[in-house]
Amino acid sequence: MGSRLVVAIRSETGWELYYDHWAAQTIGQDIAINGFEKTLKRVRAMVPLGDSLHECVKSTLIEGMLLIDMATKHVTWAEESDGLYMPRLINALVENSWPGWTAIWSAESTDGVLQAAGIDPADIFAEKHYATRTLEGSAWFGPWDDFGDSGVFSIRLDDGQLVVWRGLGDLDAVTKLGPDNMRQHTLTVLERARAGEPLLWDEQNEGAFEEIPDTGIHIDFPARELRWWSISGEYTSPCPFKEMWPGWTTESMGDNYEWQAQIIGRTLRSWADDVEECRQQLASAIDEGERPNPMWGMVEAMTEKGHKIDVYAVAAEFVPASFDATSYSALDFLDQLKDGAPLPPARIITRDGRIKPPLVADRLLTPKARP
Repeated sequence: MGSRLVVAIRSETGWELYYDHWAAQTIGQDIAINGFEKTLKRVRAMVPLGDSLHECVKSTLIEGMLLIDMATKHVTWAEESDGLYMPRLINALVENSWPGWTAIWSAESTDGVLQAAGIDPADIFAEKHYATRTLEGSAWFGPWDDFGDSGVFSIRLDDGQLVVWRGLGDLDAVTKLGPDNMRQHTLTVLERARAGEPLLWDEQNEGAFEEIPDTGIHIDFPARELRWWSISGEYTSPCPFKEMWPGWTTESMGDNYEWQAQIIGRTLRSWADDVEECRQQLASAIDEGERPNPMWGMVEAMTEKGHKIDVYAVAAEFVPASFDATSYSALDFLDQLKDGAPLPPARIITRDGRIKPPLVADRLLTPKARP
């Protein structure tokens, strides 16, 4: 139990490695609010780890990572995100509070951070057997499920027809089903929709589906492309893309929801709402002050119910972010962003180590007419 974070600082003298048991879930907002000096002070108060990043990650289940590269002035982050804010906003806030630094979001969990540190995740998370899925064992997976509607699926079939619906945006399930099963699944969705079930986008959105999408998956069978976007770090590990989607292009688009909005000709998110959502999350964190160790709240709750709890020493390893009156400048910066033009998608690093810069404003995609 925890939200495990590893922090790596790279300088001319070598590596500094640190561990915190509870910081992975909020590291994005924390570094954005705190800036460089406070972040460095906090990190150096965490538990030191040896001198081998490869070994410390291999031996510990890690949900988040932070790489502070003093030479390049790049700060690369991955968190165990609940999708509470757009990563492009965190990058912008970091570059505002870390003058002269470049912020990079690892959109595929910790794999991108490891690549930025010079480590191939395949060397750590090697896997010879991949757990595949079948349609028979995935009856829950579709626009008829009860798991939520925060994902967008757009599938271009071999004949060019585009099929769009909302459902659980489970990239892991899509990956392990493979292209043949996903084709059959899409044909099943289409067949049931033609029989009268409200499974496709327009029928779904007649008041029943109101959540703002936080992820999207696009499969293009003629082009043999599988791409996706998300506002939290999508992760399938070990990654069976080459085994399950041979000959296909498989790629994260980071938080670039505009790309899929153009494909389907629909509005997916609102810039003003995204900035306000981020503002509310950061304001709540700042107002809370120094966050208590989450473990003690859980221990208290369980003890009140009569349970005897033994706490491992590692669960007490928590150095909270420190907020003060100066922290509210982050909110002022967000207010400025809200009144301006939408930011382009976040600069990201992929699981294979490619840094994808944000699109310039005049290249942002605008929705096409509905097909």
